[in-house]
Amino acid sequence: MEMTKVVTKKSKQLKKKRTANKAMQEVNDEGNPYALVEGPYEEADGSSHYSALQKPPEDIYSSISETAKKAQDTAKCYRVICLILSMLCLILLAAIVVIVKICPVNQVRWVPERCNKEQCSTFTPQDEHRCNCCFICPIGWTRVDQSCFFFSTFTLSWDKSGTHCLEQGGSLALIDNDEVQNFLTQRGNGLKYWIGLGPQGSMTPSYWSRKPSFGNCVVLDSSGPADSNWMKSDCGSNNFFICQL
Repeated sequence: MEMTKVVTKKSKQLKKKRTANKAMQEVNDEGNPYALVEGPYEEADGSSHYSALQKPPEDIYSSISETAKKAQDTAKCYRVICLILSMLCLILLAAIVVIVKICPVNQVRWVPERCNKEQCSTFTPQDEHRCNCCFICPIGWTRVDQSCFFFSTFTLSWDKSGTHCLEQGGSLALIDNDEVQNFLTQRGNGLKYWIGLGPQGSMTPSYWSRKPSFGNCVVLDSSGPADSNWMKSDCGSNNFFICQL
């Protein structure tokens, strides 16, 4: 009788202990994100997250393939652009080399003492390099017919204007045809310029103004019509001037 009570009591204690351990295990499992479960979690359709990871959907592979293809197309486009730019650079470099060989730096300067209009007229295209002044005007000068012209931006007397032109290798403008006269008038911007018709001088053809004027030197009054805008002026007065090479 007493033995039976002891066994029953021990059984109850062991059962309580097991219940407490089970409860503690459940608490630990709920708070432990790494706790193991008896089997994989299954969805209502019988699939599990594990099986989904093992067999990803086909659209994932399709998306990755499209992204890789776009990256390849972009890289190919960049390579084509780089190739085109490289070819353009090579073409420009070749053009520069050709220009330098055809027109060396020492031939782009005006050298009036080496040639004149008569000499230039005798040269053929094959030996035009012998007289570089036949075809090239200095910077700031404008070519008309067989000459280059320079319009001053400051005023001087007739004598000093001529001296300045001589220092540049030329002279005051000598107008001998309608083309030059029309050009100088159009480029004059309405100002008066000394030309190379001085005291006691004459020039043919001539483009004298009908307005009365006085003096021993001549200015081209670009505010007047091209066929009649030459006027006499005092040689000591200051005017703009036109040089000619």
